[in-house]
Amino acid sequence: MPALTNPKHEPSELRAVLRLCPVTWKFIWLKDIGRAKQGQIAGTVQNNGYRIIRFEGRCYLEHHLVWFFFYGAWPPQLDHRNGNRSDNDPSNLRLAGNSENAANSKTFSTNTSGFKGVSITPTGRWRAYIMKDGKQIFLGVFSDPQAAHEAYQLAAAKFFGEFARAA
Repeated sequence: MPALTNPKHEPSELRAVLRLCPVTWKFIWLKDIGRAKQGQIAGTVQNNGYRIIRFEGRCYLEHHLVWFFFYGAWPPQLDHRNGNRSDNDPSNLRLAGNSENAANSKTFSTNTSGFKGVSITPTGRWRAYIMKDGKQIFLGVFSDPQAAHEAYQLAAAKFFGEFARAA
């Protein structure tokens, strides 16, 4: 996939070729551009769930374009409040740093405990941990995974507030 960039286009330049639908929050081509035809939904959904829109040799994340159209400025990084990468309603988007974005991520598919921030130790007890600013913080060892997860939830609420996602 080509590198994603935040181009220095003016809103008027992008508005000349793209229209943002305020119901679906998808972009529609206003004119034929390469293989894209007027009236088509712009972009393609990538394997990671994000829609990419290519224009003038650049790749744009659709949710960044929505933010740009809605607020008139390029966001440094965005988070989807509900975790749904295809829901680009501006009320679902918020500015976030790396830690906040990661805090709002879902439990990884490789997680074997069933709880975010919990893993089993070699002795069969349950370890709770949380990541903050790229560093892992140890929260304790517990006899059951639910207790470890409660420790994780308390730490997530403390460190990340509204960005904390329990599962």
